[in-house]
Amino acid sequence: MKAVLESFDQTKRFPLPDFNAFSLLWEADAPAASFEGTFPYFSVPKGLQTPFLRLSEWGETRFFGPVDVLTETAGKTASCKVEARSLPALLLDSEAVPATYRDPDLETLFARHAAPYGFSKIVGEKRSIAGTYSVQKGASEWAALEGFCKRCLGVPLYAVGDTLYAGNYPKKAPLRLGRNGVPVCAASKVVSPSYALSEVWGKTGDMWEKSIEDKDLLSRGIRRRRLSQDPSKTYAAARKNAWRLTVMVPGFLPAVCGENAVFSRAAGQAETGVIQSILWSRSDSGETTRLVLQKADGFSKSAAS
Repeated sequence: MKAVLESFDQTKRFPLPDFNAFSLLWEADAPAASFEGTFPYFSVPKGLQTPFLRLSEWGETRFFGPVDVLTETAGKTASCKVEARSLPALLLDSEAVPATYRDPDLETLFARHAAPYGFSKIVGEKRSIAGTYSVQKGASEWAALEGFCKRCLGVPLYAVGDTLYAGNYPKKAPLRLGRNGVPVCAASKVVSPSYALSEVWGKTGDMWEKSIEDKDLLSRGIRRRRLSQDPSKTYAAARKNAWRLTVMVPGFLPAVCGENAVFSRAAGQAETGVIQSILWSRSDSGETTRLVLQKADGFSKSAAS
């Protein structure tokens, strides 16, 4: 894989030496991917004091985004460490100008809150929404656009390269791991019944009331209550965190957070989950991709077995 520092307008470019080591992390709950890599020592040329990092392999860009930290280390072996995040970091780090939009639409919000930061387009429903949408002081550019997608369109917001998507991840056949699929180096499963909640209460006016009750858990003697301003979100998060499967595969695996995956140890032994994080790393010990899967329905009888 090749690494290049470049200016935002791509008029200045500086190829970096081969990696000593690197890691690139994508997470379903984090809009921006994060990169950390060490290189033999190099000197950043003038005009690239606030550079962007581009990683490419076989002619395809794997990562592009602003450099957050560049650390030079002197000594017996001089080196440089580069820390960077993908393009959504610019939206996360920038505060949006408060505004109220009348009959807003996706293109208008994109033009105001994302296009100036280098995003080329947004894919999603373009119709205008009757009423108003307000961006409050203190909200980031990402929060301004994501809030419109969630509250007005009812869909999540995510980025792939310099394109934003207002919608659910495309459905496709589950990624197959292990038997009859991508070879696996190692795998581990963690089941945590302590996360499971039998009751979640929400607030109506000044009163707390039971919003969700899990009768299956109650029948098995599991009784745990939480009070939350968003009962559905709290309950869903608890169920998701009750089961986690970590799978390591050799080399780079072009998976996507939000994608379904099936891991099979042997015939009749399959585990299904949703990819929550992807860590691609390379070091002296080799190159691997680590996938963390969680179940959409969380703790269940099948997960407890």
